[in-house]
Amino acid sequence: YCVSNYYFSPHSPNGYETTHVTYFQGRPEQKVRRLVTRIDSDLRTARHRLFDYYLHFVDVHSSQISTARPQFQPDVRYPPEPLSASSSQKENIQRLDAEYDNLVAAAGYASTNGWHWHAWQVPCLLLPFLIRVGRRSGMLDMARNALAATQELGDRHGESVTLANLAFTLREQGSGGTVTRQGRS
Repeated sequence: YCVSNYYFSPHSPNGYETTHVTYFQGRPEQKVRRLVTRIDSDLRTARHRLFDYYLHFVDVHSSQISTARPQFQPDVRYPPEPLSASSSQKENIQRLDAEYDNLVAAAGYASTNGWHWHAWQVPCLLLPFLIRVGRRSGMLDMARNALAATQELGDRHGESVTLANLAFTLREQGSGGTVTRQGRS
């Protein structure tokens, strides 16, 4: 199936180059085809485009897995090219599964480097996927980092969303007592 990613490189004479590439994971003999190239004047803009791509990607595919919409509007400043349509929930799950490690890494990087909006929104949008497939790896750290990011922003609405996700994550991992203690603090 088709996988679409953003990459950035400092090898452009005008700054950082963000490249949107598409490749077929099931057919390694196919060559990578460049679809869109943008020259960004600084690394921060290139990173912002990359994080916005992941935020958009997880929003599109998670929303097609669950009937419940997120309780917030994702903050995408640099909308990426439209994603190819998925034909089924199974295909959405496959696409999210293929990008899961990158999404966890992006959320972790965002959390440790001050990208607070992305640090809390990516994990919250991933929750329908995680519930659907029963995936647990990385959930707790992402939920805790998401909560810390909303607190850093002073975003009370985001904090309530991330607290609910943290409680769910702790309950799923068998830490019901921790959920109760967290709720009382």
